[in-house]
Amino acid sequence: MKVDTKVVLLGSENIGKTCLVHRIFKGAFRGEYENTIGAAFCAKRFNVEGKTVTLGIWDTAGAEKFESISEQYTRNSNAAIICYDVTDRLTFEKAKQWIVTMKRDQPDCTIYLTGTKGDLPNQVITDTVASDYAYIEDCSHIRMESWAAKAGDVFHSYYEIPFYHLIVEIGLVLFILKILMSKSTGSPADETPLTEKEMEKLIAEWTPEPLVPVGAAEKEVPVPIIESKVGKYVTINGKECLNLATMNFLGMIGKQEIEEAAITSVLKYGVGSCGPRGFYGTIDVHLLLEEKLAQYMECEEAIIYSYGFATVASAIPAYSKRGDIIFCDEEVCYAIQKGILASRSTVYYYKHNDLDHLVELLEIQATKDRKNPKKARVTNRFLVTEGLFINTGQITNLPRLIELKQKYKFRIFLDESYSFGVLGENGRGLTEFYNVDRRNVDMIVGSMEFSLGSVGGFACGSSFVIRHQRLAGQGYVFSASLPPLHASMVLKAMDFFNKDLFSKLIENCKFAHQALETIDTITVAGDPLSPMKHIRLIDNNSEEALREICTMARENNLALTVASYNSTELFKKEPSIRLTVNTELTEDEITSSIKSIADIVELYISRDISQESAR
Repeated sequence: MKVDTKVVLLGSENIGKTCLVHRIFKGAFRGEYENTIGAAFCAKRFNVEGKTVTLGIWDTAGAEKFESISEQYTRNSNAAIICYDVTDRLTFEKAKQWIVTMKRDQPDCTIYLTGTKGDLPNQVITDTVASDYAYIEDCSHIRMESWAAKAGDVFHSYYEIPFYHLIVEIGLVLFILKILMSKSTGSPADETPLTEKEMEKLIAEWTPEPLVPVGAAEKEVPVPIIESKVGKYVTINGKECLNLATMNFLGMIGKQEIEEAAITSVLKYGVGSCGPRGFYGTIDVHLLLEEKLAQYMECEEAIIYSYGFATVASAIPAYSKRGDIIFCDEEVCYAIQKGILASRSTVYYYKHNDLDHLVELLEIQATKDRKNPKKARVTNRFLVTEGLFINTGQITNLPRLIELKQKYKFRIFLDESYSFGVLGENGRGLTEFYNVDRRNVDMIVGSMEFSLGSVGGFACGSSFVIRHQRLAGQGYVFSASLPPLHASMVLKAMDFFNKDLFSKLIENCKFAHQALETIDTITVAGDPLSPMKHIRLIDNNSEEALREICTMARENNLALTVASYNSTELFKKEPSIRLTVNTELTEDEITSSIKSIADIVELYISRDISQESAR
């Protein structure tokens, strides 16, 4: 309904925001409002419909200004509503004086009193004014919390919001109503139930799916059973073999001093930690090991994990998130692949150790960044690779990667699980091997399960990088901490680190590589300095053939293994026998072992040819 009410609003711009009129007129302090929501509300609440009303809003700061302009507006008013927000007696006296003047000049004008609570209580002001001027009606009971004030706020908010916002809200309401009123998609209630005879027939006709696919048992590969320590020699199915299968690079397994350290730790701490690091799982040997690793790797801080696989798989998603970009080598290990998958980042794989292909991918991304600089500024870029690849035995060209990092601005995450304790004069890995500043690598990840003969992993770098993992590394935060006996073993194993030990390993790696290259029926993949050699048959290089050769090798007291890969690997791997070298092997043992491999391969090939001829 249209209300012909005109409101003349007077007052100070400093009026308190709790004032009723201030709320109704959305913060206005002066102006004329005719046939508006605010005017309609005032007309209704003060019973002044169809009249011209003066609203006087009083406070301390605006008293003088209000008094000077009020007269020109109040000459034709039918009613005056005094809204006060007084903070001192002086302002209150001025308000009373204005009321007296208005009543004298316009005797037919009705005066109302309302307001908010300042330093002087409402009741005191109301009583004082009413006692001097009995014709003033008290309206101080009107509050902002009234339904009309709230309704006014709602109407104003809808009036001021953008039109498209209102359309979206209406659409959402209609969508919710449609969902609530839509019929259920379940089975109809009046569906005819099956009879006992029909149910028995259906049950008799049903054939359950086999839990294991048909023929899977026939393809199952017999697992060799280990019956001794996995040291230089290992007993497999009752037969002692020279161990060229496991990654005991520095011969730490079986050392008496390390075993004694483990026993001492078990007697002191027990066999496990039974809690994550943040929940009573931090033991003093953990802190000692982290400090020792940080000092040895010449970095600010280190962090240890209870499982080597979980180290890099947790470290990557701790930093790289959805929307970020990762460049990665195709031949990285399965743990890195899982870490990248968990990060939900955009990943670009470049060909194995092909840095020219990496440059092409970086240039493509640089072009995209130039087209969308706003997005580029908030996108993190990482390069993830291994120092020494377990799948190929190749070494990463770290100096070239650092050059590309400085040009294309990305962070380097380097997995040194297989190069720690192997490469470098002191076994510090790729940074020492290439003599580059370790600070050029943003994070180094390593394993304690190969060169150190224990369990777990570690990451090291700047304090800023490592401390973030203590809150965001899932394998650190949610997994039970490394058992103290394994931390004690690593501490003791690192005491054996010396230059002679590392140089002995490199000499054995070179010697074994040269000897394997003399066999003309196989190919050898991997760097000469790598303790992992991948052997493949030149002809008929199938997994079945390689497994048969490993079985024949065990019969000749030699332990070999076929490299195994998960079925969900991103890139298909060529089958190979993975031969590992360690420091405990002598040149004579290496020579005789490789001669045995050559004889076994020759025997297998000749037998295979005979079988083909018989067919």
